[in-house]
Amino acid sequence: DKGEDVGYLPGLEEKFRIYNHPLMDSLDYIIRSEHKKRRNKKSDTAYTPLEDSEVTARIEQMISNYGIETMWVGEMRGRTLSNSFIIIDEAQNMSNKTMQMVLSRVDNSCKVVILGSNKQIDNFYVNRYTNSLTTLLKSTKNENNFVNIFAIKLEKVLRGPIT
Repeated sequence: DKGEDVGYLPGLEEKFRIYNHPLMDSLDYIIRSEHKKRRNKKSDTAYTPLEDSEVTARIEQMISNYGIETMWVGEMRGRTLSNSFIIIDEAQNMSNKTMQMVLSRVDNSCKVVILGSNKQIDNFYVNRYTNSLTTLLKSTKNENNFVNIFAIKLEKVLRGPIT
């Protein structure tokens, strides 16, 4: 698919880092929220926020403890994903061909969560009718004993008030 290529392999970590920002932001939020909850439960002393270096260390520990791994679509070719909880985000920007390739790598020991919004398509090569999220939602009309489908439509803005 067009848009899948990130260039030659050298420097892949640096090229891929920008795609990990949402994950790192979420882990940062989890760490800081848990710290704040614990401080509020422990005592009535004033809340002291974590230093950025401590947050970074805890994020690295969380990634290590839980085996969190991100993968560029091109890295999935030839692999089988086993015993994993897989999150496919931004499915509205994936083509059907790419989604098929990703899902065909998953074995029956995995759980897969697919996230997306057809109101946020920014891939010029798909639209609200041809993207993988739409195709998957249409295919859920056929009942399948191997797949449990649950889709929701969020009615509330989950970001800041300006959004």
